[in-house]
Amino acid sequence: MKFTKKMKRLLIFSAVLAFIGVVLCAAGIILSVKNDNELFSQTQNGAGQYVFEYEFDASQIKKISLDLSYADVNIYISNGAGKLEMVNYPLDVFGMTVGATTISVDEKSALGNLISFNFDGFRNYFNSIKMASKMRTVNVYLPSASALKLLDIGLYSGDIKIEHQRLESDFAIDLEYGSVYMDDVISTGGFEINIAEGNLNISSSEISSGKAELKYGFAALSSSKVTDMEAEIARGYFKYGYSGDDLLSSVVRLKTDSGRVRFGSDIYENGSFSQGMEYTGASGVVQGKINVHVGEGNIMITE
Repeated sequence: MKFTKKMKRLLIFSAVLAFIGVVLCAAGIILSVKNDNELFSQTQNGAGQYVFEYEFDASQIKKISLDLSYADVNIYISNGAGKLEMVNYPLDVFGMTVGATTISVDEKSALGNLISFNFDGFRNYFNSIKMASKMRTVNVYLPSASALKLLDIGLYSGDIKIEHQRLESDFAIDLEYGSVYMDDVISTGGFEINIAEGNLNISSSEISSGKAELKYGFAALSSSKVTDMEAEIARGYFKYGYSGDDLLSSVVRLKTDSGRVRFGSDIYENGSFSQGMEYTGASGVVQGKINVHVGEGNIMITE
């Protein structure tokens, strides 16, 4: 019985604090409007976006990790320093940890601000509401001299674009809903991309190795070369416009359970194409490896 009374008193006390927080926040909003001042530290830019910027020494950062829910992520080339932009993210909705060689950003719910029972907590909660209708975007700018070795992105929903990069980096991407676009990317590293529902599109790129797993969607590579490529697609299709090297100098294994395999001018209905074990060209070096399995859908490899 005494425990129940204590709990009731605690709830009443918490409710009073919450009410006071709301009153304080409302007063702050009224004063900010009256004085024509921004209530929050994040102000809009000329395009009406709220942008948090962080510059870093790209010659020192070897790993960038992003763990987000709903956002578009863009990896751009930079002519200056490395920079991270969080667009339309309330400050208390994400956390950023910076180490000597790493940068990590993770997202948290703004509802957590409500249980802080203070002005900042309620203010940031209302800040989240203020930005709720705006699309969230994360932009990472990397100069050509970047020391990056691993770009690790976990995203629930949104598109990821990586453009005009010259790196030695690996790319690890887990995406629930959305697509990955890589354009003009030259990397001695490799990529491992998992997409539940969405597409992978690689163009004008050269990457040492790649592994893609898609549950529903397509993987399309055009004017590109992935020296060692593996793909598993449950439902969708795989299309590879192989560039630069003779396909006959490659180890190629293609299989579809329900669909068509087209390798150059050869077509296989509901079957597979396998070119030897470790066939090498005149140079004695395997030019490339392509290993693709599609459950339901087609495979097309062209030169």
